[in-house]
Amino acid sequence: MKLYKGTSKFSVWIYRITYNEAMTQLKAKKRWVFGFFDHESNEETAPPEVLDQLNQEEQRNQVQWVLSQLKSSERLVMNLFYMEELSYEEITAITNLSLANVKVKLHRSKKKLKHLLSQQEFAQRA
Repeated sequence: MKLYKGTSKFSVWIYRITYNEAMTQLKAKKRWVFGFFDHESNEETAPPEVLDQLNQEEQRNQVQWVLSQLKSSERLVMNLFYMEELSYEEITAITNLSLANVKVKLHRSKKKLKHLLSQQEFAQRA
């Protein structure tokens, strides 16, 4: 708390600390690991509510996979904007990116996600 200068919102300061620590951890591990589960053997005998839960989990896994295909900076900006619901200005303060760069990363990331999801959907139909 001694280092907080009060020049920006406290939440932005906390996010910046979190971001720096996350980047340190990522550099140490050098990759993200997502777990995937195979539920195919359970689908034939499972009751409908379990199937719904499995479908939701499968969708969640698909989204995680698609997000893992983004660069870490793109994934971070997407997460801060959509999951944390931060403004462009708050994201620029956390990431030290320019406002234009944040907007470009969001636009390109959405475009990549659409493309990857459509490819994945096409592959499942085939």
